[in-house]
Amino acid sequence: MPTVSVVIPAYNAEQYILETIRSVQNQTFSAFEILVVDDGSTDQTLALLETLNEPRLRVITGQHKGVSAARNCGIAAAQGEFIAFLDADDLWTPDKLQDQVEALQRSPAAGLAYSWTYYWMYAVEKASRTTSLVRSQVSGTDAYRTFLQENVVTSGSNITVRRAAVAAVGGFDESLTHGEDWEFCCRIARTWEVIL
Repeated sequence: MPTVSVVIPAYNAEQYILETIRSVQNQTFSAFEILVVDDGSTDQTLALLETLNEPRLRVITGQHKGVSAARNCGIAAAQGEFIAFLDADDLWTPDKLQDQVEALQRSPAAGLAYSWTYYWMYAVEKASRTTSLVRSQVSGTDAYRTFLQENVVTSGSNITVRRAAVAAVGGFDESLTHGEDWEFCCRIARTWEVIL
């Protein structure tokens, strides 16, 4: 049984999906499964996934329903004690899972772990690689108030959550088209501790 289920919603992600999965394979923590939920892609995403020789990978296909529905589908299939989310066009640093899993294991009252986010805006600035670093600064039981005021998590790819916390608050709100990861984090922070 994997400790962590990595849920990757993917919609027409052929440009990024293999590099995204490599960033999971390169983690220093290896007790994970990878669940790619293909959200009705019409490009070569599925064909590229079929080229991978990765025994920890499961691909789930469905109709295009949006990122929240795809994440919820991954949650339903997840076997791990912890669930980490990674968008199909994002990357993780090699220590991301290890640091967040260890933090959650040290703090049983914590439902969510997150860290800093490093933005690489190549899609916006095609001629150059522009970057910015967003440092997270809030944790503990007071995080809820801050989470309501500001999206300090900044990205759904930043979080690892305790499966029990997801079960307690429910999954992602499928009616939201923007900010669904922020709203999800707020619901967890309302009743669970948050750690960096």
